[in-house]
Amino acid sequence: MNSINFTTVIRHILVVAFGAGSWIGINAVWVELPLLVNELPEKWDLPSYMVVLVQITCIAPLLYGVVKHFYRDRLNQPVLIAAFLVLSAFGSLLCALIWRKTTYIGNAEHSGGLFGAFAIISISSTTSDLLFMPYMSTFAPKYLTMFFVGMGVSALLPSVISLIQGVGITRTTEQQLANRTIISTTEYIPPLFSVEVFLFLIFALVIVSFTSFCLLHWTSLGGRSEMTNDMERKYASEEKSEDDANIGEQTISEAEKISKSKFCILLFLTTIVGAMQNSIMPTVLSYAAEPYSNLTYHLSNSLGIMANPIFCLLQFFVQVKRTRTFAILTFITAIFVGYIILLGLLNKNPLLNNSAIGPVLCIISSVMSSGLLAYLRATMAPVLRDGAKSHENGLFWCGAFTQIGSFIGAIVMFLLSNVARVFGG
Repeated sequence: MNSINFTTVIRHILVVAFGAGSWIGINAVWVELPLLVNELPEKWDLPSYMVVLVQITCIAPLLYGVVKHFYRDRLNQPVLIAAFLVLSAFGSLLCALIWRKTTYIGNAEHSGGLFGAFAIISISSTTSDLLFMPYMSTFAPKYLTMFFVGMGVSALLPSVISLIQGVGITRTTEQQLANRTIISTTEYIPPLFSVEVFLFLIFALVIVSFTSFCLLHWTSLGGRSEMTNDMERKYASEEKSEDDANIGEQTISEAEKISKSKFCILLFLTTIVGAMQNSIMPTVLSYAAEPYSNLTYHLSNSLGIMANPIFCLLQFFVQVKRTRTFAILTFITAIFVGYIILLGLLNKNPLLNNSAIGPVLCIISSVMSSGLLAYLRATMAPVLRDGAKSHENGLFWCGAFTQIGSFIGAIVMFLLSNVARVFGG
């Protein structure tokens, strides 16, 4: 029995590590923004450029979706997943080496090195929603939740490393001379380690994710030999054994399906969640938190990301099935996101700027927004998975509409922040 439990624990860890490889590259660069904005020419406009860059690379999952539709039987899904993880590792390594390189577009200086490496990372991450997530349909339902925990860990680990690293502090000291002259001295205390070291650590974590997937799929640790050949059998609602981990893709019984209207509503809510999580919050947060202090932005960013896996774990204890509940939770989440947007609009005259309450509310709103968005995504995916004609199709459409929302949100936010300049001036 002990060996069975050990194998199951290892399998859970491998799934989490695999899930972490999905967005860890993008999340890593994101948590470094408090340092990057001080070094690169775009300054506080850098987040909006990066959001748009991520969405431009959505051409990759679009092409994958088209190819999958016409050449479904010719695609080797596990090999593609491994290849995209290698691509993510290459992009992370390249980012560590050339992030400081700048180029001129017209008369404006831009972060060509960072953007190029970040685009490579983004191709892998955006495609993972349509490639990695459907792959999890070949496993028991509990492992899908662990995959989302892994996606949260992809944000948690860079955040923890970033918090240890620090953002650098400027300290001013005053000294009064004998003649009553006061001399002010400004001292810059750098972060514990450099951006390059941080990015090399992320590269190592991507390699760990790649290795975990290989062990998960091509060794007995993943339990591939336990996958059933009966594609018509539905998943048992209660597993008799913890080791009964993997079940093949199957057709969903009529009892498990939801109506087409509810399925469409959930896809619509998934689109909204994708827009808020991947486009709106990343763009606006820098404008909302920056007026308070660089530390406020650092904590809002890092703690918000750290809330992601914690809220994903809530799915084990608080499960939501009703469409109305999903809609209510999405509305509540939108309130927190709306407050961040309001702070971004009031960038020049932030709310409660002369009080400690202002930064605290900003940080709390960021944490709640990030956590609730992660929870919504983790809870809606299983419902969509069980509500489609097949588990794989349900997860595919879940990932597709997440990217659609992200793309629409990114375009709107870029126009508002970089063309209309409604945030920050």
